Amino acid sequence: MAGKLPSVINFISMHCKYVVFFKRRSMSHIERKTELKRKRKRRATVAKLKEKLAKTKNPGDQQAIVTKIKRVSPFWQPMK
Repeated sequence: MAGKLPSVINFISMHCKYVVFFKRRSMSHIERKTELKRKRKRRATVAKLKEKLAKTKNPGDQQAIVTKIKRVSPFWQPMK
């Protein structure tokens, strides 16, 4: 039984996306760069939409802009 356990764990770690027992995989440089690029673009988009939201007076347009911001950044909350 003890001889089979490591092979089972390796099988699980290779085939299950979120289960990693012994290996801690570090993020590659390219993956991190892509993540940062996505984050910067999201922040720029939210900033642009916030400006548009501040200028808009029509409640219908405001709601449409808030919906767009929520689509880009789901945890964003409007100021009260």
